Amino acid sequence: MITARLLTHHVGTFTITVVSLFLAVLCLASLCGKKLLRALRTMDKGQWLMLLLQALFEVFLFRMFLLEGLFTPAPPKRES
Repeated sequence: MITARLLTHHVGTFTITVVSLFLAVLCLASLCGKKLLRALRTMDKGQWLMLLLQALFEVFLFRMFLLEGLFTPAPPKRES
């Protein structure tokens, strides 16, 4: 996450998220490509929809908001 914080000054959070997820897919495909293709062929439309919704709402948005939070400074603390 420290690297992501440094990169947000040069590249947007959306770009960092997309590139990191793309690299994760490449690693997954290289480690278990044949099993992955077999599993993807057996999925029906309902399973594809659930997979798409999980990818969008759980992984992608979580990373976007996490990186956005790293980039946005916290409000100053009050003294009591």
